[in-house]
Amino acid sequence: GDVVRRIQSVLADYAKHSQERDRTFPERLVRFVQDGQTALPPGEITSRMNELEKKRQRLISLGLLDSETGLRNLSEDDVRRAPEALTIYLGDVQEKLKVFDDIADRIGSLMDIVNGRFKYKRLRIDREQGFRVLSDLDQAIQLEDLSSGEQQELVVLYELLFRAPKNCLLLIDEPEISLHVAWQSRFLADLIGILDLTGAYAIVATHSPTIIGKRWDLTVELKGPEVVNEAAR
Repeated sequence: GDVVRRIQSVLADYAKHSQERDRTFPERLVRFVQDGQTALPPGEITSRMNELEKKRQRLISLGLLDSETGLRNLSEDDVRRAPEALTIYLGDVQEKLKVFDDIADRIGSLMDIVNGRFKYKRLRIDREQGFRVLSDLDQAIQLEDLSSGEQQELVVLYELLFRAPKNCLLLIDEPEISLHVAWQSRFLADLIGILDLTGAYAIVATHSPTIIGKRWDLTVELKGPEVVNEAAR
């Protein structure tokens, strides 16, 4: 539900940007030529087109875009024939795809973490259905059929990535309770990556040295109340 609404909102922004860019393309191309603006060098055009195509393929793999027909495999002669048009085209594609940056980072992080932990199954995002879990044989697995630990992990990661307000402080109490031991060792690194992405902060209370791993530099030991020496009063 929530992830579907977020995706549909971004897709609406993408459609709006695309329509506006496509509608004004001829006018902007004519103005570009009339004003004598400098087109990008052929090598840079080719390089930037390759980078944008990689970004487009990443969005397709995340389920955010359908497979689209773009400009691929252009020869050097092709680029030299229309550098002005391609310069504007590159800027337009970059602006169109920019609307996906935030949600793609969040969904990509979620899928990378979950698919690195789930065994014999993988998480996919469907624009109409939201989360989908598939077996290695491409058979659908209902979310309620996941183990309690897998369900908990999915919920916690989604809350951290999509629900935590920017610059908020998260209080996470004993995450090891619901995590498999193998997952505990990766929790802190995943959390730090999520915090870098979302701009949030976190305090984690844990009894598990596996959660801490090698990051004892981040720990503060909690002790009981100090006993005051009566003689020192």
